[in-house]
Amino acid sequence: MPTTPGRIRSAHWGLGLVFSACLTLVVCFVSVSLHGRFMHHAETVRQQFEILYGQPLTFDGVTGPFPERAGRLLAPLLLRAVWAIGGGSAGRAFIAVRLLTAFVAFLAFWGAASALAGDWRAVVLGSVLLGNMLILSFNLPWEVPSDFPDVAFTCGFVWAALQRRRWLLVALVLWASTNRESAAFGAVVWWCLYGVRDDWTLDLRETAYAGLLAAASYAFALGLRWLQIGWTTSFQVVALANDWRETLGFLRHPSPFGWPGLLGAALLPPLAWAFMNIRHAGFEERRLLVAAALIAGITVLFGYITEPRVFLPAGTVLILACVAMERRVPVPAA
Repeated sequence: MPTTPGRIRSAHWGLGLVFSACLTLVVCFVSVSLHGRFMHHAETVRQQFEILYGQPLTFDGVTGPFPERAGRLLAPLLLRAVWAIGGGSAGRAFIAVRLLTAFVAFLAFWGAASALAGDWRAVVLGSVLLGNMLILSFNLPWEVPSDFPDVAFTCGFVWAALQRRRWLLVALVLWASTNRESAAFGAVVWWCLYGVRDDWTLDLRETAYAGLLAAASYAFALGLRWLQIGWTTSFQVVALANDWRETLGFLRHPSPFGWPGLLGAALLPPLAWAFMNIRHAGFEERRLLVAAALIAGITVLFGYITEPRVFLPAGTVLILACVAMERRVPVPAA
């Protein structure tokens, strides 16, 4: 039977479905089985309903205001819907949401990477590196249900930006704003691709689009907080002072399993891959590498670097850039 493009696409996506399902089981098994997360499972589920109904959150039995989480409604709404449809316990519905969102994240990565790669093996390697990065981000004793959608949305940002789908990117960014404030990184990806011309001059039109998109994303996230808990003066704050204290604490009590080790193990493999192929990088790949670096820099400023999970958007863009570079590597002569 002759091999046709349709059969090749079907086989490619069949492999993607199988691979995504297997990686979903791996990362979710690790996440739910870690002792701290297992012990806090009921509390984590309860937190989703506290977010949904605009109530203070409880951590280790201590209740307090966490206004930055008040607008992160995507996972709580999914949990409520899955629980209503499937019945059973809220805890089982939460696990179903984790499985569903992890599968969507891996499948979104497979789709975005497939659009960039010339070889399915590069997509497979990228998926494995993404799984490794996700597992190494599980250093908190609570599961964070916004993390898997964070990866899925980042893949959507890259694909939509590369396809120059402006309105699709707007829709994705606003949708992602119901998940985390990292939705604004969609604007960063666009600006890195199109905001600076080859002669290093600003494209004012594209820069204005990216700036308005970032502002709309953050305004939408703040609006959701206001709807949930009323007006709050809590904005994203520079976290460098806290990062410095945590770095000093690590230096006083170093451990290979501390956050620097986990972060290094998550990011060094794709960085090494990028370094190997950087001489073959074209326009898109170099711009994506710049986007990953810029997103990482913003994350250092506003995120808590002791939580490797905050680097998931930067790491996802980095891995996609590595997959894209692989298509430009010359094939050795037989």
